Amino acid sequence: MACADWGAECGQGQESLDLHAGLGDFLYQDGVILDLDLGVEPTELATLPLDWREDQEDVHAWLDVLGEQHEAGLRLKGERSFRPIDKKASIKLDLHQWDHDASLYGVRRLTLNNMIQDPTMLAEHVGYRLYQALGLVAPRQGYACVSVDGEPRGLYSVVETMDEQFLDRAFEDDSGNLYEGGHGADLRPGRVTLFQLQDQGVPEDWADLEVLLAALENSSPDTLMDTLARHFDLDSLMLGMAASLYLGSIDSYITRANNFLLYHAPGNGKWTLIPWGLDQALLQALDPHDPYDPEALAEHGRIFEDCLASQACVAALDEALLQVADEAEAMGLAQWADQECARIAALSRQDPGAEVGPWTTRRKQRDAVKLLRERPDQLREWLQ
Repeated sequence: MACADWGAECGQGQESLDLHAGLGDFLYQDGVILDLDLGVEPTELATLPLDWREDQEDVHAWLDVLGEQHEAGLRLKGERSFRPIDKKASIKLDLHQWDHDASLYGVRRLTLNNMIQDPTMLAEHVGYRLYQALGLVAPRQGYACVSVDGEPRGLYSVVETMDEQFLDRAFEDDSGNLYEGGHGADLRPGRVTLFQLQDQGVPEDWADLEVLLAALENSSPDTLMDTLARHFDLDSLMLGMAASLYLGSIDSYITRANNFLLYHAPGNGKWTLIPWGLDQALLQALDPHDPYDPEALAEHGRIFEDCLASQACVAALDEALLQVADEAEAMGLAQWADQECARIAALSRQDPGAEVGPWTTRRKQRDAVKLLRERPDQLREWLQ
């Protein structure tokens, strides 16, 4: 076992996985910590970037998992969380980079997040669980121990890649445009062309986004809810923003206009706001009417900012927050987070790639569970 010298928990549950139950289900199954070993030739390793600003191309790699080897294209990912390959690097794997018929039991791409910015190593795990319990579109997530050429790099978050397979799973009509926001891209004049179209090249004119922008520009606080209802599923939009507030996601659409995607379904013309990068959730209890982050030189996402200026939208958001609180209590989110914290305790607190000590990890994990326990009543008191 690749991680045997580090922790006996590596590979837990993977021997009983049903690899054909559903596309990729085995990657995100409860109670499982996959054991993944990546092999890369030294000459290939030397071509990988040392900084996120450097250009890079996929290198040949071998993924050793569940007793089998799979050829893959490997590249590093991240900006502030970027680490070189000899550290705890975040990694993207493309299983059909060299052979378009190849996959990992049907899965074409893997995203391995290093959780460097999440001292709890729980934020994505808990956050996406809540989104899914609310019936919202969000990526799936699991855990894996990752080694490179047999050297343990640590515990990783395996997050569903936002590609055509994700669209096929999440939407009845998967033929629309999926845009990545953040990096300055938002529904504001002059920023629409900063959106990146996922896996389909560069859009010719961002026409559908321009229509959405024009609708927001022509709205007022009194008409905002009607505008949003024409272009989004209003209940899902409110629940999604409420979930980010509930989780204290400080690097999200609501706080920094960051880590989000927009999908436009051509059939009904509706947009869906999709969360991404929840690794900085569970760190603080955000005020739902003023989730200001003094450390961020950024503004709220346009839709959320407009919502705060609309009395009707704030009322709908408050109602959605109470619904999220009720669902979190009903599903026992805090208790489940506590159990998952215990399950990953040894691996997370002795992680060979961690940049904080075990006592810091332990304290942050306890703080996160405490936040989840207190959040429902805290929100209800704030919203009275």
